Amino acid sequence: MNKFLLLLLAHLIADFPFQTNWVFKMRQKYRWGGWIHILIHTITTTILLTPYLHHYQAWIVIGIITITHYTIDQMKKPTIWHFFMDQLLHLGVILMCALGLRGLTTQYIPSPLNYFFLNNNLLMFLIGFFTATFAGTIFIYFIKITWREDYTNRPILIYEKVSGVLDRGIVYISLLAGIYLNPLYILVAILPPLIRIVLWQKRRIEEGHFKDVYFHDIITSFIYTIAIAVITFAIIEYILPHYYSPL
Repeated sequence: MNKFLLLLLAHLIADFPFQTNWVFKMRQKYRWGGWIHILIHTITTTILLTPYLHHYQAWIVIGIITITHYTIDQMKKPTIWHFFMDQLLHLGVILMCALGLRGLTTQYIPSPLNYFFLNNNLLMFLIGFFTATFAGTIFIYFIKITWREDYTNRPILIYEKVSGVLDRGIVYISLLAGIYLNPLYILVAILPPLIRIVLWQKRRIEEGHFKDVYFHDIITSFIYTIAIAVITFAIIEYILPHYYSPL
């Protein structure tokens, strides 16, 4: 399970927060631009596989993921369905690669780093965090360009990206803090969507209009983050402790 979680976390980090607007533009404008993204992905995967790099199988896996990731990305189109298919294909490759690493032992790593690399609960928390925040930005974006005609081909604004990541990050962390530390933290999770709704209502009063789509975006983002937090909690509590696997 540890190898699978490390590979999945590497994929999420490289595919979302490390795929900046500049990297995305290079991918869209030049054929070689895609290799910038792939290079970032390869470096990220290599770093997160540090405990297993003394095995030649780890380097084979890095090579396989590099090649297949580039190939899969070439087939992607800007719709929610292609986004899901793209991520499922990447997930399938990661699972098969994790199977190829089964049974491998870890090399010595200093204590603080050892806690990070081998703590499956922490890795799962981070996977949930990046899925809720950065991946959530792209997920909601594809919902918009798939079902909203007025949003077709419109790029993600920096404000939308930053505010969305902050909002969902606060909601995600607050929900899990409410579960594990103090239920009062759950109240904090309500603040981001509530503040955004109040701000849009203020704009409606000042400008005389309020677009329903903005409200829908806020609710979609909130529900999506709750779902990711609940799934993360369920995996940490009910799957990881009771599921032995050489992955």
